[in-house]
Amino acid sequence: MTAQAVSTKTNKSAALLLSVVSLLFAGSVLLGLTQKIGLSDRAAFFILVIAGFTACAMGKLGQGHIYGWFNFRHILGYVFGSLALLLAVAVLFQWPFIGSERSAFLALAVLMLVKTGIAVTYPRR
Repeated sequence: MTAQAVSTKTNKSAALLLSVVSLLFAGSVLLGLTQKIGLSDRAAFFILVIAGFTACAMGKLGQGHIYGWFNFRHILGYVFGSLALLLAVAVLFQWPFIGSERSAFLALAVLMLVKTGIAVTYPRR
C-alpha cells in the first residue's frame, strides 16, 4: 500500500476577504461605531472570534496536509491560534486577568493580523 498526496482547493481570496472585513469591523469597534447600533464589546469580540477561525480554516493555515504539519509557518499559526483560542476562553469565562473586553478585542485583532500576515507568505500552488 502506498500513500498518495491529495491536493485540495483552498479559497485564499475568500479567506483574505474575510480577514479584510474583520479588520474593518475591528476598526469600527475601536472607533466606537458599533456602540451606536447597540453592539457590545463582548458580542463584537465573539463575532471577531468566529470570523477569525473561519478565515483560518479556509486559508492556507488550514491546509497542513498539503504544506506539512511541521512547516515553520504552520507552527507559528498553531502558536498564534492557540493564543487566540485561550483569549476567547478567558473572555468567555471572564477570567480575572482580562482587563476589559475591548482590550481583549484589540489583542485578538492583533493576533488575527499576524496570522493573516503569516498566511499570505505561503507560496502559490
